[in-house]
Amino acid sequence: MRPAYGSVFLGNAGLLCLTLDSSAVLSGFQNLAELSAMSSEVAAYDSSIIYMAVGAIRSDNCKTQASLSTAACSQTNIFVWSDGHTTGSAGFDWYVNTPNGCFNTGCDIANWAIVYPSLAKMDDFPANWAVGGSICGMEATYS
Repeated sequence: MRPAYGSVFLGNAGLLCLTLDSSAVLSGFQNLAELSAMSSEVAAYDSSIIYMAVGAIRSDNCKTQASLSTAACSQTNIFVWSDGHTTGSAGFDWYVNTPNGCFNTGCDIANWAIVYPSLAKMDDFPANWAVGGSICGMEATYS
Protein backbone atom coordinates (compact mmCIF):
# COMPACT_ATOMS: atom_id res chain seq x y z
CA MET A 1 0.00 0.00 0.00
CA ARG A 2 1.27 3.44 -0.90
CA PRO A 3 -0.05 6.88 -1.72
CA ALA A 4 -0.28 8.40 -5.19
CA TYR A 5 -0.26 12.19 -5.07
CA GLY A 6 -2.08 14.65 -7.30
CA SER A 7 -5.33 16.57 -7.41
CA VAL A 8 -8.20 14.45 -8.68
CA PHE A 9 -11.95 14.22 -8.21
CA LEU A 10 -12.93 11.51 -5.77
CA GLY A 11 -14.96 9.60 -8.37
CA ASN A 12 -11.83 9.31 -10.57
CA ALA A 13 -9.31 8.73 -7.78
CA GLY A 14 -8.71 5.12 -8.79
CA LEU A 15 -7.13 6.36 -12.02
CA LEU A 16 -4.39 8.04 -10.01
CA CYS A 17 -3.38 4.62 -8.67
CA LEU A 18 -2.67 3.48 -12.23
CA THR A 19 0.23 5.96 -12.33
CA LEU A 20 1.96 3.71 -9.78
CA ASP A 21 1.23 0.37 -11.44
CA SER A 22 -1.09 -0.88 -14.17
CA SER A 23 -2.92 -3.14 -11.69
CA ALA A 24 -3.07 -0.75 -8.72
CA VAL A 25 -6.46 0.13 -7.22
CA LEU A 26 -7.76 2.26 -4.36
CA SER A 27 -6.92 0.37 -1.18
CA GLY A 28 -8.68 -0.18 2.11
CA PHE A 29 -7.25 -0.45 5.62
CA GLN A 30 -7.29 -3.87 7.26
CA ASN A 31 -6.83 -2.29 10.69
CA LEU A 32 -6.24 1.02 12.44
CA ALA A 33 -2.47 0.54 12.33
CA GLU A 34 -2.60 0.67 8.50
CA LEU A 35 -4.85 3.74 8.60
CA SER A 36 -2.46 5.46 11.01
CA ALA A 37 0.68 4.52 9.04
CA MET A 38 -0.73 5.79 5.73
CA SER A 39 -2.02 8.98 7.35
CA SER A 40 1.40 9.63 8.90
CA GLU A 41 3.17 8.99 5.59
CA VAL A 42 0.91 11.43 3.71
CA ALA A 43 1.16 14.09 6.43
CA ALA A 44 4.96 13.79 6.44
CA TYR A 45 5.07 14.13 2.65
CA ASP A 46 2.83 17.21 2.53
CA SER A 47 0.99 18.46 5.59
CA SER A 48 -1.25 20.66 3.42
CA ILE A 49 -3.04 17.63 1.94
CA ILE A 50 -6.45 17.63 3.58
CA TYR A 51 -8.16 14.68 1.87
CA MET A 52 -6.98 11.39 0.33
CA ALA A 53 -9.22 8.90 -1.45
CA VAL A 54 -9.48 5.36 -0.08
CA GLY A 55 -10.99 2.17 -1.48
CA ALA A 56 -14.35 2.19 0.28
CA ILE A 57 -17.80 2.81 -1.12
CA ARG A 58 -21.23 3.02 0.46
CA SER A 59 -23.08 -0.31 0.62
CA ASP A 60 -25.87 -0.62 -1.93
CA ASN A 61 -28.51 -0.99 0.80
CA CYS A 62 -27.32 2.21 2.53
CA LYS A 63 -27.67 4.79 -0.24
CA THR A 64 -30.88 6.49 0.87
CA GLN A 65 -31.30 8.93 3.72
CA ALA A 66 -33.98 6.71 5.28
CA SER A 67 -31.66 3.70 5.37
CA LEU A 68 -29.00 5.56 7.37
CA SER A 69 -30.96 5.22 10.62
CA THR A 70 -31.35 1.43 10.35
CA ALA A 71 -29.25 -1.26 12.03
CA ALA A 72 -28.26 -2.50 8.57
CA CYS A 73 -26.40 0.78 8.03
CA SER A 74 -24.30 1.32 11.14
CA GLN A 75 -20.79 2.82 11.22
CA THR A 76 -19.32 -0.67 10.89
CA ASN A 77 -21.26 -1.80 7.82
CA ILE A 78 -22.45 1.29 5.94
CA PHE A 79 -19.32 1.20 3.74
CA VAL A 80 -17.52 -1.74 2.15
CA TRP A 81 -13.95 -2.05 0.94
CA SER A 82 -13.75 -1.94 -2.85
CA ASP A 83 -10.27 -3.36 -3.48
CA GLY A 84 -11.26 -7.04 -3.38
CA HIS A 85 -8.66 -7.73 -0.70
CA THR A 86 -9.42 -5.78 2.47
CA THR A 87 -12.03 -7.39 4.71
CA GLY A 88 -14.00 -6.58 7.85
CA SER A 89 -14.54 -3.24 9.52
CA ALA A 90 -11.50 -2.96 11.79
CA GLY A 91 -9.86 -0.43 9.44
CA PHE A 92 -12.75 2.02 9.47
CA ASP A 93 -12.29 4.92 11.88
CA TRP A 94 -14.82 7.63 11.12
CA TYR A 95 -14.69 11.32 11.98
CA VAL A 96 -17.31 12.54 14.47
CA ASN A 97 -20.93 11.98 13.30
CA THR A 98 -19.88 10.37 10.02
CA PRO A 99 -20.56 8.68 7.74
CA ASN A 100 -23.84 10.47 7.37
CA GLY A 101 -24.58 10.38 3.63
CA CYS A 102 -24.90 14.15 3.47
CA PHE A 103 -22.77 16.96 2.28
CA ASN A 104 -23.22 20.73 1.98
CA THR A 105 -24.89 20.34 -1.41
CA GLY A 106 -27.47 17.80 -0.22
CA CYS A 107 -28.00 14.27 0.98
CA ASP A 108 -27.69 10.82 -0.54
CA ILE A 109 -24.67 11.79 -2.63
CA ALA A 110 -21.74 11.12 -0.28
CA ASN A 111 -21.02 7.57 -1.43
CA TRP A 112 -17.20 7.67 -1.42
CA ALA A 113 -14.75 7.52 1.49
CA ILE A 114 -11.82 9.80 2.19
CA VAL A 115 -9.22 9.97 4.93
CA TYR A 116 -8.03 13.13 6.68
CA PRO A 117 -4.28 12.42 6.95
CA SER A 118 -3.78 14.94 9.76
CA LEU A 119 -6.42 13.17 11.89
CA ALA A 120 -6.20 9.55 10.67
CA LYS A 121 -10.01 9.63 10.46
CA MET A 122 -12.38 8.87 7.60
CA ASP A 123 -15.43 10.69 6.21
CA ASP A 124 -17.94 10.27 3.39
CA PHE A 125 -17.88 12.69 0.45
CA PRO A 126 -19.44 13.04 -3.01
CA ALA A 127 -17.72 11.87 -6.20
CA ASN A 128 -17.21 15.45 -7.42
CA TRP A 129 -15.01 16.43 -4.46
CA ALA A 130 -11.31 17.11 -5.19
CA VAL A 131 -8.75 15.20 -3.14
CA GLY A 132 -4.97 15.47 -2.90
CA GLY A 133 -4.31 11.89 -3.90
CA SER A 134 -5.20 8.26 -3.45
CA ILE A 135 -4.23 5.43 -1.12
CA CYS A 136 -3.36 2.60 -3.48
CA GLY A 137 -2.67 -1.11 -3.36
CA MET A 138 -2.60 -4.04 -5.71
CA GLU A 139 -5.76 -5.53 -7.15
CA ALA A 140 -6.71 -8.80 -5.46
CA THR A 141 -6.17 -11.90 -7.57
CA TYR A 142 -7.41 -15.36 -6.82
CA SER A 143 -6.15 -18.61 -8.28
